[in-house]
Amino acid sequence: LLPALTSFIASVQAALANTHESIARPWQLGMQDPSSPVMEQLTLAHDYLLVLITVISLFVLAVMVYICVRFRRSANPVASKTTHNTKLEVIWTVIPIIILVAIAIPSLRLHYFMHDDVDPELTIKAVGYQWYW
Repeated sequence: LLPALTSFIASVQAALANTHESIARPWQLGMQDPSSPVMEQLTLAHDYLLVLITVISLFVLAVMVYICVRFRRSANPVASKTTHNTKLEVIWTVIPIIILVAIAIPSLRLHYFMHDDVDPELTIKAVGYQWYW
């Protein structure tokens, strides 16, 4: 078992050593290494949104678990008749708006950055015709 394990580790190390930096690797997480300023910004935006979405998902999961434990039937035999909590409704309307603005501002900056061509080295003109197959 030990020789098989050491040979496996050696083959994995050799495979990782022979890979080029800018190509995708098996089991790679994230994007390839960027080779342009636009792709660097896209990678940063991707990482930012990934963290934001993960935090939101974990928060929603924690709230759902809390609600399921706190308000289960055995702990709360008589249901509350409370409705229309204005403060709560304002909070759960304003927080998603703030989150959307926190996503929209960097996204729009990135969008404008992508369309700002400063002295390109190569310009490609692609013409497509819908019915010329």
